[in-house]
Parts: sequence; C-alpha cells; structure tokens
Amino acid sequence: MNRFVFLVVCMACSFPAMSQNSQFPNYTLYNPPEYEKEVPIKGNPLLFDSAWAHAKVVTANNKIIQNDSLFFNLEKISQNLLLTQDYKKIYEVDKREFKSVTFFWHDSVYIFEHVYLINKKDFFQELIRNDNKYSLYKFIHTTIKSQNWHTNGLVTEGKLYSQFVDNPVYYIILPNKEYKVLNEIKKKSIDRAFKLNGDNMKVDEWLSTNKSGVFGEDDLWKLILYLNG
Repeated sequence: MNRFVFLVVCMACSFPAMSQNSQFPNYTLYNPPEYEKEVPIKGNPLLFDSAWAHAKVVTANNKIIQNDSLFFNLEKISQNLLLTQDYKKIYEVDKREFKSVTFFWHDSVYIFEHVYLINKKDFFQELIRNDNKYSLYKFIHTTIKSQNWHTNGLVTEGKLYSQFVDNPVYYIILPNKEYKVLNEIKKKSIDRAFKLNGDNMKVDEWLSTNKSGVFGEDDLWKLILYLNG
C-alpha cells in the first residue's frame, strides 16, 4: 500500500462515516512551528487563516481523494498539506506525496500543483493553464519579517511585531515550453519577458491600453487570456 494512501484507511477505521475509497497517505501530527514568544507575530503561515476548505487531492500514484468529512489547508512555508476532521487532531502530509490539490473555499477554487517544467520540488498555484498556448502560475514565497522597532529617544521607527509576509513570484510558460519569471509585475518586467517572443507586438499593444502604468495580478491574468484568445 502506498504511504500516501495509509492515512485515510486509518481515519476510516476511526470514523466509520468516511467512505471506503477515501484513502490517504502516510501522516504525522502537525506541530506548528514555535516563534519568539516575547515578540507578537501577525499574519498566518496557513493559506486559509479562518475556515478551512474542502479539497480534491491527486496523490503521487494518481488516486483521487475527495471527502466532505475532511477539511484541508496548506502550510505556506513548508508547502505541506494539512488535514483534519475534528480540528483537534491535525495531520501533515509531505508535498511530495501528492501531485495536486484543488481547494474549494466559499465560492472560490484554488489549484496548487507540481509543475515539472519549472521544477520538481515546489508547489505552484495555477492561475491559467493552457497546454498549447500560455500558462500562468504563482509561487507564494512566505517569510517572517522580524520585529524591527527602534528609537534614539527622539524618533521611533519600525514595528513592534513580527509578521508573515507573502512575496508572490509569477511564472509564464510559453507555447515552446520555456518559462519566464516575474518577481514583480511592472511594465519593464513584462516587456523583458516577451522581448524575443513572437507575440511581443500584441503585448506592446495591450500594455499601451493601460494609461496608469500600474499593473497587478489581475492585469497579468488578463494579458495571458488576451494572448490565448
């Protein structure tokens, strides 16, 4: 039996209401990392910081796990999958044990998957997937920004608390299966990504419609859809 299938077998024995085919992987109890107790910390290392989500998981051996009695989350720093049924025991599954996870959170859908064209270890959020044209993915690089408050007696600077900070990095997969990396969404970065690309004229036309010169994730998403249209 695959290690990734083992968890739900065990959970099914503990919770008879779970369906027979809801099998899950090898697991360990989740131990949240401990941070400096003297310094308050804001933010959250989890993708969903309040209500957890239902999910559909594709395991490393292509089994599909989906059960409404389970609730899921993603630990953004380790990128490991968390699951629970009662919020008392939370289990952690190594990201290598599954190929993709689709979270259903309120009215939104979030897809995270391994994208082997980029690398074999990280988990990327799928924003647009098109196997024949352009695809767009986001990697969420979460770090802790330490407390940096200081004063010279006259002027105070910084914050009295540490904070989890998400720094997104965007990956555009081109039709020829090469990819470009955008550490920030700016006109200069987008120009550079498509400079030697056959669609660079279309990109220039689209960029010219943005009179403010300010670009965000939604704009990058619209650009990729425009190129795929």
